[in-house]
Amino acid sequence: MQRLAVGKQSFFPQVKRELPELIDKAFILNRFHRVKKKSDDRDNCPTTFNPVGIVFNSNRDRDREIYLMNTDGTNQVNLTNNPTFDIDPWFSPDGSKIAFTSHPDDNRGEIYVMNADGSNQTRLTNHPAFDFQPSFSPNGSRIAFYSERDGNFEIYVMNADGTSQTRLTSNTASEFSPSFSPDGNKIRFVSDRDGDNDIYEIDLMLNKTAVRTIL
Repeated sequence: MQRLAVGKQSFFPQVKRELPELIDKAFILNRFHRVKKKSDDRDNCPTTFNPVGIVFNSNRDRDREIYLMNTDGTNQVNLTNNPTFDIDPWFSPDGSKIAFTSHPDDNRGEIYVMNADGSNQTRLTNHPAFDFQPSFSPNGSRIAFYSERDGNFEIYVMNADGTSQTRLTSNTASEFSPSFSPDGNKIRFVSDRDGDNDIYEIDLMLNKTAVRTIL
């Protein structure tokens, strides 16, 4: 398998991999692009942009919560407002839902979804292992995420209602930060299977286990 390095110093994979309390900058993420957002140490990525607004996580209230603000930075609202650790917000394509990671049980991560106003917070995964970084498919029907439920971090996909949770990768490396391609036929993710963090791609139409490296 040919490997195309994306560079050990690429900041984007590192940002997604590190725990939020270790990150000192925030970004607006629009699929595979990044734009730096004026911020401080309290307001950390992942952050996602939608015409509805910008959703991000912050510990400004001494607890990591999901916030929504207008695209000009006004009207910043705490959506989760609970004692658990809430991170990794990701808008659905139509802006009506936000998927995120919460830590309700013994600080382990689970995937949740809520309405864009913070109502109807619904748990989608329920597993003793950690589940992180949900991202919607372009049509909103599926959610990709990564989990250590099989011993190490691997890429998974499920329906947007939490059903049909399926493992897509299987190796001893750490796989994380999954995102769908714009057509929804591929999932791109970061892996250290070759010794450093590179971007890989799974073609869901050809074979869910077929993986190749991309720039």
